[in-house]
Amino acid sequence: MSSADEGNAPLTKKRKLQRACDYCRRKKSDGPDMPNNRCSRCRARRVECTYKEAFSVRSSYPSRQVASISLVYVENLESRLERMERLVSKVLHMTLVRIPDTESMPQLCPDGNIPSDPEGSPSTVEPSARSPTPHPGSLRPELLSSLSPPSLDQSPTGSGPLEPSGDDDDTDEDLTEGLRKLSVESHPYRFHGRSSGMLLLREARQIATGSQWGQEKGQYRHHVRYSRHSVGSEVPAFDDFPPNDLLDTLVELYFRKSNDVLPFLHEPMFKRSIQEGLHLRNSGFGATVLLVCAIASRFTEDPRVLLDGSEDRHSAGWRWYQQVENVQRLELAPATLYELQLCMLMVQFLSGSTAPQATWTLIGNGIRRAVDVGAHRRNVYNAKPTIEDELWKRAFWSLVVSEWTHSYGLGRPAAIHDEDIDVALPTPIDDEYWSLPGSDDNSVPQQPEGKPSKVAVLVSLIRLSQILAFATRTLYPINKSKRTDSSWEQRIVAELDSALNNWVDSLPSHLRWDKNHEDPQHLLQSSSLLGHFYQVQIAVHRPFLSSERRDSPLSFPSVIICNNAARSTVQMLEVVYRRSGTLFHGNAGMLYMCGAVLMRSILGQRRAGRTVTVDRDIACMKTAIEMLESIKYEYVLSRRSLSRT
Repeated sequence: MSSADEGNAPLTKKRKLQRACDYCRRKKSDGPDMPNNRCSRCRARRVECTYKEAFSVRSSYPSRQVASISLVYVENLESRLERMERLVSKVLHMTLVRIPDTESMPQLCPDGNIPSDPEGSPSTVEPSARSPTPHPGSLRPELLSSLSPPSLDQSPTGSGPLEPSGDDDDTDEDLTEGLRKLSVESHPYRFHGRSSGMLLLREARQIATGSQWGQEKGQYRHHVRYSRHSVGSEVPAFDDFPPNDLLDTLVELYFRKSNDVLPFLHEPMFKRSIQEGLHLRNSGFGATVLLVCAIASRFTEDPRVLLDGSEDRHSAGWRWYQQVENVQRLELAPATLYELQLCMLMVQFLSGSTAPQATWTLIGNGIRRAVDVGAHRRNVYNAKPTIEDELWKRAFWSLVVSEWTHSYGLGRPAAIHDEDIDVALPTPIDDEYWSLPGSDDNSVPQQPEGKPSKVAVLVSLIRLSQILAFATRTLYPINKSKRTDSSWEQRIVAELDSALNNWVDSLPSHLRWDKNHEDPQHLLQSSSLLGHFYQVQIAVHRPFLSSERRDSPLSFPSVIICNNAARSTVQMLEVVYRRSGTLFHGNAGMLYMCGAVLMRSILGQRRAGRTVTVDRDIACMKTAIEMLESIKYEYVLSRRSLSRT
């Protein structure tokens, strides 16, 4: 079996060429054992032993050599492709390991091996049963859209043919065996982003089946994260609730005093569930009710909200909060809607307690738990918006607003940033216009035209918090990058001021500050929003108040802006205080910040010998102290603020 090139060789006698088969030649092996004209390597690999490839010798004609090399190179690539197809076929037909049920605690395997399916073996499971059944909580396809990284050119620089490595075939079986221990399907309640390794396994399976994301959308259309509870069967139901009359009073106080400003609970559904006794059967909802009662305890003087045997007003609500705290622990199962709501309610309660520092870690844990189930990503496959989806958005965004506010207030980095989120903002539709679960109403919820939305305050607060988060990251960084342009701060401050002005212009009429608001809810919502606006304005200009920044062109305007914002906040909150007879607890932190700004202004003017606005600032300070005094027994932060003035 000689090649065509042998005719050109300068030989006088035709000789028989002792050559290896095509497979051994590619592996650089001589194939010594040849029973039945089949070499040992071909028999071991179960491949055909052929001698079809051209046997080329060195030629003085480059074109002939290149042609021979190209033929071998192409056939080598075809051989590698066949091996990869066989490998993918093995992965496709292997039995996938079932993911443990989320209602049971995961069993960790010390040896690193995933246990096999106890209900069947690969030989008894039908191919149709091996594919995981679509689950309502499965990952949404839009969450795993592919991301193409920059191409890295790693091809060899030599001009020789690219031959497959001799180790490729040897590792096929090992790789297949390793993949048998992995589940191509990610956990139906876990979010995996585009950089996740789970996506590579899923893509390998799609290559084998020829399917695409567009063909699988139907599997994920009903993505319901909240359909099961990871702790409902593990934590026994609570039974130590307030008496029915006190329970009704506390629930009403919570929705009027707290949820009206940060509306992340659904009032009709919450009250209906209590009437049906769900809090007595479901530990998740029961814990939510207990925390609602704990927060509302600060708005009443009923002695039954205090700890037994105590007359200290600061003990209000702790008897119910401690029940929930005692069963809280690190959960390995994915978060439920109740858990996110619990986290936010615990933050609200602890913010006015003797342990406000605990809110920082609570919020961070809530953010991580929410991201773990993909609450930060948008859902585009629901044909009709539901109240369950809406409550997920409200709970998540409430945590994010708290995270950004606390990050600024404590001078610490945030756990999540605006560019990490693409979930839609809450829908500005009031609770009563959403269809409750189990109802026959299939209409799309819609806010009546001309009726102000109560939920719009949360949407506006989120947008304002986005400005605060950007200001915190750009004006208060720990590691400031070197900038050659000295005017970058002026441009950033100008952009932030413009964003704040646009935010004010975008407010609906019922959320614009008007001291003559007839609706008490609109008065409370508009005053809280404007107070937050002034706090963000102070945050933008605070860096230029220090003596070290006197040379900055922003120094003098920033002093004026911060002082005016502090005075305006105190005067506005005084109007609400005089009309309602009390200070909204969530605004106590604003008064503390305004008092600090005014105190600095008073001391600075006295040191400089200027007393133009000193008397006015002192009057504002006294008003702020009076308002903080009114809630010192219900809100510990106000008492601490007074002790530092």
